Amino acid sequence: MLVKVGGLMLLIVFALKAAILPLQFWLPATYSSASAPVAALFAVMTKIGVYALLRVFTTIFGEHAGPLAGLATDWLWVFALAATCPGALGVSGQ
Repeated sequence: MLVKVGGLMLLIVFALKAAILPLQFWLPATYSSASAPVAALFAVMTKIGVYALLRVFTTIFGEHAGPLAGLATDWLWVFALAATCPGALGVSGQ
């Protein structure tokens, strides 16, 4: 149970850094008020959050993890699809 709670905490932290729905509301205001170099750094760091999610949830909680295999995989798909829709609308609006 302790490992499961720790894995879900990692999910929340990396999802916040990757700006995945519903944790993406901090990102637009931050980009618009930051200078260009800082906004570029934020863009890179957002990609690092996505990379960390992929690494943790495919390596540590992958298919060989026993009872913890696939921890939060169903949630990640739902959050990723839900984050893609507003992003696509925002891009088309610009």
